[in-house]
Amino acid sequence: MEFGGQGRAAGLRGAAGNLDRRFFIAARCALYLLMGAVMACARVLRGGAPFGMAMVACSGAGLSGVCALVGASLGYFLGGGLEWGIRYIAASVLIYTIAFVFHEAGAYQNEYFMPTASALVMGLTGFLGSFSLDNGAAPVAAELFLELTMAFGGTYFFRDALAGGLRAQAQRIPHGDGLLRADGPVARRAL
Repeated sequence: MEFGGQGRAAGLRGAAGNLDRRFFIAARCALYLLMGAVMACARVLRGGAPFGMAMVACSGAGLSGVCALVGASLGYFLGGGLEWGIRYIAASVLIYTIAFVFHEAGAYQNEYFMPTASALVMGLTGFLGSFSLDNGAAPVAAELFLELTMAFGGTYFFRDALAGGLRAQAQRIPHGDGLLRADGPVARRAL
């Protein structure tokens, strides 16, 4: 498992220098577990919580993904009970399985593969769960569409945030005045 290319967490390795590598792996696992649990407890709409599953989707197929899956499952279970959380736990397990199966495929490297897969899994589990839910204030189709959209967006933006996306985005966006360029004064202060 390569540790050097982990985005913002790679800066910690250079700062601490002589600490054992296992410490950083354990710290990263604890961080993913905590983020998975916190995102699973974040509810939108009436009781939708697609962000724990999105955290699992953006974590990948390795040890970080397993820790995010355990954290999200605990968050769904402790945050709403087994009856409410089983749908989201099932979606989290399915999305981790997709990441594990396809992590060596070329399609997995596409930036839209995992967000699309998470939206499809959320749609599938939401559709199957809609047969047993009570009708709420919003129509089931509207709630399902919003959860699909939030699962896609959550996966896309969480992955970008965990990979140090602001730094990569600042290098891609051309600006004529030099303030927001990768070599401009604002970017130098932010980096």
